[in-house]
Amino acid sequence: MPLNSPAVMIPERTREAFVQPLPGAIMNDAAQLQFFGHDVKAAAISCAKLLSCYNAVSFARSFHLPARLEAFAPVYPHSFKLLDGTRLMRTLSPATRSGLKGFAYYLGKARDEVLRLMETFGSGRVLTATDVAPAAEVTNAAACFAKLAVSDVLSIARRNGQENEIAQLSYLVALLDDVIEGRCPLWSNGNIIEVRADFMLRERRIEMTAVALILEQHRQEQVIVTNISRGGLGFKSAAAFVMGHNLEIKLLEPERLFKGQVVWRRGLNCGVQFDRLLAEDDELLVPQIADELSRHEA
Repeated sequence: MPLNSPAVMIPERTREAFVQPLPGAIMNDAAQLQFFGHDVKAAAISCAKLLSCYNAVSFARSFHLPARLEAFAPVYPHSFKLLDGTRLMRTLSPATRSGLKGFAYYLGKARDEVLRLMETFGSGRVLTATDVAPAAEVTNAAACFAKLAVSDVLSIARRNGQENEIAQLSYLVALLDDVIEGRCPLWSNGNIIEVRADFMLRERRIEMTAVALILEQHRQEQVIVTNISRGGLGFKSAAAFVMGHNLEIKLLEPERLFKGQVVWRRGLNCGVQFDRLLAEDDELLVPQIADELSRHEA
């Protein structure tokens, strides 16, 4: 879809598997930018991976979908829904501001096409260029919107002097240029070279300050949780928790119970790996919720 095309009509209802509601709250600017930047990078990398696959059709005699294609399907960029009326929204270019709904819409369509192709692939039928063409078209449109958003986040990083972020985002813009122009830079010997993109998306870690209890058979120890991610959390405690120690951690506000194992300790700081990953859209992984928890404990 050309970037100067008329406004996209967004359906009233979108697929529930793609869009999940988030609690409304106000983020500070730094947390909001972090959340938005992560979502933009994640969406852009999904587009680059998918288009690398689809573009490979024209270079291969027979095309077989990678077994993990469904893992490349984009997820809904939650932060896009939280930008209206914020200062961050006003720092984005007019093209990006007007394009965020279209961006989310085409990401959803790209996800739908991945699921359609997986069903086709599961039926045992060999995929043809005709099968892949609709998926390539909507993913290309999503990639064009992704390039606009990544370019804006890059401009913000340059103003803030974030050298590492500048290098990553510049690479991502070049990657999007490649796939939009029909090349497949992440496709090699029938496999996606994920390391060339995934290094930009370390697990999102949300900073917080919240009281929790370590629950053991004969005692309870109060600790301060300092950060949380899908895979674990960090806390401060004067008590001695050795590596390999299995714990139950009860967060008091909101009340949540986690099970995990101590995997590192430095001074008063400990890191715990959860027995089970949190959901990507867990409320504790939304920066403004962690910000509210910290204010509550202050």
